[in-house]
Amino acid sequence: MKKFFATICLAAASILGMQATDVYILGNVGDQGWDPSVGTAMTSTDGNIFTLTADFKASSYFSFTTKLAATSTGWDEIGPYRFAAPWNNYEINSTNFGETIVCNEMGVDTGNAFLITAAGNYTLTVNLEELTLVVAPNGEVEEETITPDGLYVMGTVNGQSWNTNEGTKMETTDNVVYKTTIAIADSAGNFSFTKALSKTASNWAGIAPYRFGALFNDYQLAEELGVAVALGDEGTDYSFQLPQGYYELTVDLTARTLVCTSTDAPAQKYYVIGSAFGNWDPKNPVELVKDGETDNYTCEFEFEGDNYFVFTGAKGSWDAINAFRYGPLDANEEVTEGAEVATQLSTNGDASYKMTCAGKYNVTFNPVALTFKIEAASAPGLTGDVNGDGAVDVSDVNIVLNIMLGNDTLAANPAADVNGDGAVDVSDANAIINIMLGL
Repeated sequence: MKKFFATICLAAASILGMQATDVYILGNVGDQGWDPSVGTAMTSTDGNIFTLTADFKASSYFSFTTKLAATSTGWDEIGPYRFAAPWNNYEINSTNFGETIVCNEMGVDTGNAFLITAAGNYTLTVNLEELTLVVAPNGEVEEETITPDGLYVMGTVNGQSWNTNEGTKMETTDNVVYKTTIAIADSAGNFSFTKALSKTASNWAGIAPYRFGALFNDYQLAEELGVAVALGDEGTDYSFQLPQGYYELTVDLTARTLVCTSTDAPAQKYYVIGSAFGNWDPKNPVELVKDGETDNYTCEFEFEGDNYFVFTGAKGSWDAINAFRYGPLDANEEVTEGAEVATQLSTNGDASYKMTCAGKYNVTFNPVALTFKIEAASAPGLTGDVNGDGAVDVSDVNIVLNIMLGNDTLAANPAADVNGDGAVDVSDANAIINIMLGL
């Protein structure tokens, strides 16, 4: 069916005088990024078999297209010409080097990306008629080294999926007893534990030695809330199951037990994620701080140029973020300093806000009113500038002297205590004079 469909597409293009004779690779190839107007052209001698030899960094994602867009926002423009992996994050590694991989048909699930897990030089061969891909490394490649670095809950909790790079890290003070709270949104959620995660989504062999969970699969934990339940040995993969709700988990690695208790929903948190906020890492967005009893959440950040960002009520994976994502209707909507911007709860994973100003700013996000504002951060006060006129001079010395002489109307000025010793006296006047003299 795939061959027939691809043949029909090519024949139709030929009839229109637009037969696709080029194939471009999109994504993380060399220094290339994800831009629909930028792709690396593959070479061909017969218009059917296309090849490319290039360097790939570890955890490189890519797909293919027979047409590039006119602009960097033209994903819809090239949608009918894209073909990609049979499922998202399809890993290319030592288990399938040299094998023929069948791609999705053009225009179908175009967001699915292939993933090369190990850095190296590779040759990619695409058969445009069959829509297949073969990847072969040129020389040795360095497979990912997995190192245990704590304890994680993995599975369908906290908006995660069963991916080897997704997990909720548990807290500990002694590396023996670990605790965390999990949320299960669906009617049932399954989870287990691992001492290590991978950088890629399906490196099960890499994390297998560090995994453990229940004594048997689909262990119904709701029937034993508050009871210490035995854990399986490391290297096993049986999971626990819980119904929808919030739970606190306590793992004791010495006793090899798990205690699960029902708990209230945690206070909602909000984050901003983007090029200046965790570098688009879904596990590392910047958390906003609630502003007292108001509906506002705030943070201070620094921009260095063109920056893209969105707000979200979740973190951990892009599925979780995009299900609770606040962003614009149109991609790259520009934001002006000081202006209040209306946002929306949207699952449009392609749209983000853009700000071109550089400098330090305060962001205030209101998830109730669905607005946010970005304002320049105020500069810190100038030491010795007691009257706040932007200069340190004799007038500031006079204020300190007047306070020392008993002028109570000036005594409430905290800036007069220049040296911060809790008293306004001659040492503060001397400190101002030293600043004036550059000492």
